[in-house]
Amino acid sequence: MMMHLLAAASIAITAAAMPPPANSGDLLGKFLWKRRVVLVFGDRMNQSVADQTDDLHAVHAEAESRDLTVLTIVGGIVSDGGEGGLPPADALRRRFRVDDQERFTVILLGKDGQEKLRDTKPVTSGALFELIDSMPMRQREAREND
Repeated sequence: MMMHLLAAASIAITAAAMPPPANSGDLLGKFLWKRRVVLVFGDRMNQSVADQTDDLHAVHAEAESRDLTVLTIVGGIVSDGGEGGLPPADALRRRFRVDDQERFTVILLGKDGQEKLRDTKPVTSGALFELIDSMPMRQREAREND
């Protein structure tokens, strides 16, 4: 578990050092400074996509308490459980550099819109929550809600 988090941290640091492409804020602007976003990419609906989304939906209340939205991008379809107003799949794939042939990729974005984690294997909700809970903004939110 610790090795996975360390690897994720090094990936996040590398990703954070890369400037986002122009106009990237427009794609997910409705979430910026309001919601954290988990992007679950799949070339098709496969076991990894199902495992990741099922795990996150099973802990909906905990995810909601962390202001977490899950977007699933399978092939050319983007779904979020009904919120609507989402960018096209190809724009998300370009923005986050996920090829449409990649079997599975999961990305966590902070409220600042920056990539905090990227993995090619499903990440448990516990590991995601642990990472989110370690973020300064989340710690401030938790203090303010006490």
